[in-house]
Amino acid sequence: MRSRSQPTPAGDPAGRPSQGRRSSEGRPADACSTAHGAGPGSHPTAAAVEPARPLERVRIDGFVCDLACTLGDAELRALVGAIAAHRRPAASAANQRVLSGRTATWRHEIPSIGPVVIKEYRRGGMLRHFRRRHYLRVGTTRPERELAILKLARDAGVNVPEPIACFSRGWLFYRGWLVTRCIQGESLAHLGSTDRGMFPLVMDEMTRQVRLLIRHRIAHVDLHPGNVIVDTNGRLYLLDFDKAVLFDGTLEELRDHYHARWTRAVDKHGLPALLSKGFREGLYEEPSPVG
Repeated sequence: MRSRSQPTPAGDPAGRPSQGRRSSEGRPADACSTAHGAGPGSHPTAAAVEPARPLERVRIDGFVCDLACTLGDAELRALVGAIAAHRRPAASAANQRVLSGRTATWRHEIPSIGPVVIKEYRRGGMLRHFRRRHYLRVGTTRPERELAILKLARDAGVNVPEPIACFSRGWLFYRGWLVTRCIQGESLAHLGSTDRGMFPLVMDEMTRQVRLLIRHRIAHVDLHPGNVIVDTNGRLYLLDFDKAVLFDGTLEELRDHYHARWTRAVDKHGLPALLSKGFREGLYEEPSPVG
C-alpha cells in the first residue's frame, strides 16, 4: 500500500523541523553533518545531520521513501519491486577492480528518467560479520544523509549524480538504498592505467571540482580515483558521498585532508604517480583559501 505524507525534511525520519543550526561562516548547516578540524589524512568527525529541504515522503509496502523528484505510482512500485527482489550477484572481474568499493549497486530503468543506479548500504570492518546490511535507526538514516549532501553538492556546482530517491526498511534496525541517475563511464583509477593521455584535462577538472567542495566546506572523507567517473562525453563526476560532512576547521586543513587522502590511495594501490602530481598541482595552484 502506498501512502503519502506531508513533505518531510530529508534529515529527519520523524518529520521534526530543522533547528536552523548555522556553520562558523553563518551559513545554514542544513544538508549534512558538521565536522571539526582534523589533521591531514585523518577523518573529520560528524555531528547531527540536518535536512537540505523538504522532500515528499512516501510509505509503500514496508519501505519509507524520500523522493527528490516526481515519480508516477507505477514507476515507484516498480522501483520498490526491484529493490525487494534483488539478490546479491556472484563476484565478477568487473566489480573486483582496484578501488571499486564494497557497496552493492545495480541498474534499473525508470521510464520518465532513464537508467538509474540503486546502491545498497553495507558495512565493512568486523561488524560486517554480524550485521552486514542492517543499521541501528538513530536519527537520520545513511541514505537520507547521502541524498541530502548530494543535493547540497549539486547546488554548489559540483558534478555529482542526480539524486532520485532514498529508501529504508525496518524500524529498530533498517536496511537502506539510494537511487541516483546512472553515469556511463570509467573510473579514474581504471583510466589511469589504460589512458594516460587524458590526464592533463581530467586532472584540471578534477581539482576544480575539489576546490568547489573545499569552498563550500564539504568534506567527502573518502575521495580517491575509484570514486571519480569520466563519462562517455568526457565529463567528470564525483561519487560516493556516504559519510560526507560539513567541515568546521579551516579551509587549509580541509585542502590538506583531501590531498593526504588522495595521495594515500594512489600510493597504496600502485596507481600512476601522475594522479598524485596532477592532484597536488591543481589543488595548491591557487592562493590559500581563507577560513
